[in-house]
Amino acid sequence: MILTPTQMAAHAVAPSSQRQLDLVEWGSLDVSLSSTEIAELLRCPSKVFQIQTLPGGMCRLQCGPVVGRLQFGTVDVRILPKYPMPSLLAMLAEVHELAQLTPQLVGYDTSPEVVDLLVQIFLGQVERVVRQGLRRTYIEEDEELVAVRGRIDLRRTVDLHLRGKAKAQCRYEDFTLDGPENGTLLAALRAITAARMLPVVRRNVGHRAAAEFVGVRPRFQRGADPVAFDRLNQHYHPALQLAQLILECMGVTQDFGMTEADGFMLNMNQLFERFVERRLRKLLTVDGIQVRAQKQSSFDVLKQSAIQPDLLIQSRHGQRVVADTKYKVGTKPDPSDLYQMLTYCRVLNIANGVLFTVGTGQLRRYEVLDGVTTIEVIPVDLDGTVSDIDKSLLILASRVTELLTDAT
Repeated sequence: MILTPTQMAAHAVAPSSQRQLDLVEWGSLDVSLSSTEIAELLRCPSKVFQIQTLPGGMCRLQCGPVVGRLQFGTVDVRILPKYPMPSLLAMLAEVHELAQLTPQLVGYDTSPEVVDLLVQIFLGQVERVVRQGLRRTYIEEDEELVAVRGRIDLRRTVDLHLRGKAKAQCRYEDFTLDGPENGTLLAALRAITAARMLPVVRRNVGHRAAAEFVGVRPRFQRGADPVAFDRLNQHYHPALQLAQLILECMGVTQDFGMTEADGFMLNMNQLFERFVERRLRKLLTVDGIQVRAQKQSSFDVLKQSAIQPDLLIQSRHGQRVVADTKYKVGTKPDPSDLYQMLTYCRVLNIANGVLFTVGTGQLRRYEVLDGVTTIEVIPVDLDGTVSDIDKSLLILASRVTELLTDAT
């Protein structure tokens, strides 16, 4: 069963100043925990891992599809990737457009500390940006001033005077470092310097780098429009992409529901989904095939509910295939995944559905008894080299093309 706070006292062991726990995504760890350690770990939501009781006063930590590191008080939890480090880095490079940094990522397979690797590379890229010169930009300001500057807002200035303030409401453009690019880099630097899980040397480098951003306000907004790059800010590109990744993964409070945590978490479900989507789009677009992600459609006639498959793939002639990515091992899916795909096919009036999973081996084909629908399960090999991943995706793209052709 899942532990509740009232069960903690039954699992008391001698306290320690530091406790390191190493898990593997989707794996489990049987360990003896103190009541304090259990209380700290219970702050972590079940999406990351669950705590269960075992006979003999032991606890089992069951990990979900996440990779990274978390610190809860005296407990330091590392969740290592299930698949080789090059596979993880290949997905990160693709999804976060880090192709320029591939030489720095290649060969990094001897340590599980992906957090430290990304932070090291990011700090190096920030240093490079600073050397080339921080970009200044014109920012429109709107404030109360004693000395008039720019354009006066007459109505609001009169209102200020009526309230006894000898100021003018002015709008002006300031040529400043306080632009979105510098604000995002500074936000990531602040996150690094506050992360106790990182080595002191990284945090010190982050402090020194942050000192260069005088007059800049840290800023980061999830889902905001991406920065438009041009010749004036192109040198920011690798650093900004890494900053976005670091800020997203250190924002555990939003992704996983935690209120207090010092950590860095990669959601492998989302990473795998976005990786397959981006690679399929690159492979299929050359043949005029459209790959649309997360397209919502009505479930019923009155539009009371909706469906949202991961991918809707359409040929230039209008033939369609609906697909979902499942970060699960094997080609024998859960019945619920098959029922979900059947629903997509029926509602969208599409004959062929595909489930993209993780693993090796041949695809599995389900011919549904309705006589119309077929569902195929195609695995993506993440257990080999980067070249093996590429071959697996080429096979996947080829099969999708065949299904579109057969639909004519």
